Amino acid sequence: MEVKKIFNNNVVLSMNEKDEEIIAMGKGIGFNKKVGDPIDLEKVEKVFVVDSNKKSDYEIYHKIDPVIVEIATDIIKYAQGVLGSRLNNNIYLTLPDHLSFAIERIQKGLEVSSPLYWEVKNFYTVEFMIGEKALDLIKNRIGIDLPEHEAAAIALHIINAKVDSQSMNQTIEVIEMVQDILDIVSYFYGIQLDNSSFHYSRFVTHLRYLVIRLYDHQTVGNNTDSDDFLYEQMVKKYPRVRACVEKVAAYIEQQLDVTIGQEERLYLMIHIQRVISQLENKK
Repeated sequence: MEVKKIFNNNVVLSMNEKDEEIIAMGKGIGFNKKVGDPIDLEKVEKVFVVDSNKKSDYEIYHKIDPVIVEIATDIIKYAQGVLGSRLNNNIYLTLPDHLSFAIERIQKGLEVSSPLYWEVKNFYTVEFMIGEKALDLIKNRIGIDLPEHEAAAIALHIINAKVDSQSMNQTIEVIEMVQDILDIVSYFYGIQLDNSSFHYSRFVTHLRYLVIRLYDHQTVGNNTDSDDFLYEQMVKKYPRVRACVEKVAAYIEQQLDVTIGQEERLYLMIHIQRVISQLENKK
């Protein structure tokens, strides 16, 4: 591989064997290089094909401090190790851009809070933990102490970069809808839900995947006789839970223009009943 263009010391443009333009990343990969020089393959840490529709976006590497690009790459590498899965290549553009802007704001004495801080921290605990590790890495590497709400912002980039993930706008909408549903349940019962409990965590996970599926108009399969029987038993035994589920279902149907079937309502009843029962048993 030869250098076709140098963005900075750590990022260069090249061509692969299929004559596709690629971005090659690695510490010092572009240092003291010029166009036409061979690339030291031992320094290559990440390679991905350039999306022709986003070709101009890669010019961002000209504007960002190479150290920030290196830090972002290390954060991405750490995140993929923790999650056990690869992230969409787009994060190699969006995360360094975000970090560069966040650091610039702090240096100018400006601070912008994350409106989804609480939701990300509680609904995406692993990604938030990665965000916290990222803040530690930034502080240790360049001595800049970013506020904790930036851990949530970094986590959002990671959530959005999961392979086959939704767009950033959809990610935010899903988080907001999950919080709205939790508020509906809390208000209906007049109690504060215990966000540290096991059943609460399971309920949140179910809601996240439910909303994502319904967002794409995907529904659960057909009911079985046993599901019908269980639903009827739940309705008889827990009429108040059923009433709560009806409010939740009405909200989701209005927001996403979908129909919540009996099986979806059954799963909601089971989760809500477990969450509420756990709280009532503590009284």
